[in-house]
Amino acid sequence: MMNAKPIIFIVLFLLALWCAGFAAVTIHDAPSAPSRALEKTDAVIVFTGGYDRINTGLRFLANQKTKKILISGVHENIDESALRSFWKEQPALPQCCITLDYNAQTTRQNAIESAEWMEKNNIRTIRLVTSDYHMRRALMELTAISPDIDIIPVPVQDNKNAPTTFKFWSLSIGEYNKLLYRFLTLQIGQLKELS
Repeated sequence: MMNAKPIIFIVLFLLALWCAGFAAVTIHDAPSAPSRALEKTDAVIVFTGGYDRINTGLRFLANQKTKKILISGVHENIDESALRSFWKEQPALPQCCITLDYNAQTTRQNAIESAEWMEKNNIRTIRLVTSDYHMRRALMELTAISPDIDIIPVPVQDNKNAPTTFKFWSLSIGEYNKLLYRFLTLQIGQLKELS
């Protein structure tokens, strides 16, 4: 009869590792660069899909902190004129420099589309705008493709997602599992390249 103790030990060990990693990621704030808040960049890139991401990116353009903006993962029904009509803040948006990407459906695709756009436009420094819970994975995907780009992370926080809400834990656990999966697949991919 097979001894179940080694299997139980391995399962408990892996569960403990998962819990430790989840606690570390959840307790620490998303990567940010507050000391570089006034810095200008070649571009702003927004990964869509969460609260106030697009407006946060557009503020940098309106306030002349960047020359261009790429909004990646835009819904097919939204065009530039519609996007501009939603903008109610001051100063007004400049009449140029907004690129909308409709192709990206995942964070990895966001990173691929962004890397192609940066190369085409000779971009070397960017602000990356996405939700705070999503920032680590977004940075990981983008730096894996474009390691030489100088990235200032701009995590957007939704105050409705407090730790006392179910949504916070649902987002946090789901995002951590995606982060862990992509980290492992990227490491395996690097090992295959070396072998």
